[in-house]
Amino acid sequence: MKKINSPTFQLLHHIWFQNYKGISITYLLIIIENICNLLQAAAIGLAIDGLLKGNLINLLPISALWIIHLSVGLYRHVYDTKIFGDIYSRIAFDMIPIVLINRWFGRRAYRLNNGLNNRIEVQSDIIMHQPLSIVRHHFNRMQFWRISISNTEAITWGIVDIMVIILTVATLLRLTHLYGITVRTIYAIISYIWMFKDTVNDIPVIVDNVSRVYDIGGRVAEKIETDHPE
Repeated sequence: MKKINSPTFQLLHHIWFQNYKGISITYLLIIIENICNLLQAAAIGLAIDGLLKGNLINLLPISALWIIHLSVGLYRHVYDTKIFGDIYSRIAFDMIPIVLINRWFGRRAYRLNNGLNNRIEVQSDIIMHQPLSIVRHHFNRMQFWRISISNTEAITWGIVDIMVIILTVATLLRLTHLYGITVRTIYAIISYIWMFKDTVNDIPVIVDNVSRVYDIGGRVAEKIETDHPE
C-alpha cells in the first residue's frame, strides 16, 4: 500500500497521534447524541400510544432519551471545547514568530498602559486644582498614551498579517510542487491558514486588555497594602 505523504494527511495524523483519546471520546459522545436523535421518533410514538391507552409507563423511554441526550450534549460541549482548545493552543504556540511578536507587544503594552494609568490616577486632582494650561497638557499626554497604544497594536497586527501572507505564499509554492496534490487539498489548506489568521488577529487586543488589567490589578493591590498594612 502506497504511503500517503500529503501535508494535510501528515498534519491530521500528527494531531490525531497527540490527541487520539480526547478526540475519540468527543466523537463517541457525538455518536451517542445522534443515536438518541434517531430513537426519539420511535420513543415519541411509543409514548403517544401509551397515553392514548392510559399507560403512563410508556413515557419512560422518551424521558430517558431526553435526559441522556441533554446530559451527553452538555458534557460534550464542555469537553470538546477543552480538547480542541488545547489542540489549537499547541498549534498556535508552534508559530514561534507570532508568539514572540505578541510577547514583545505585551511588554510594550504594559509600559504604555502604565503611563496612561499614571495620568488617570492624577486626573481628578489636575482638573480640580491646576490651571488650564496644565489641564490641557494633561489631556494632550493622555491622547499621546492612547495613540501610542493604538499604534503599537496596529504595528503588531500588521506584522502578524504580513507573516500570514508570507506563510500563504510559501505554502502555495510548496504545495504546487508536490506530486499528486489536488486543487481541493490546496484550497482546504489555504482556507485553514486564513481561518487561523482571523483568530490570530484578535490576539493583540487580548494581550492589550490583559496588560491593562495586570497593571490595574497591581495598583489596586498596592493601594490595599498601603491603606491596610499588616
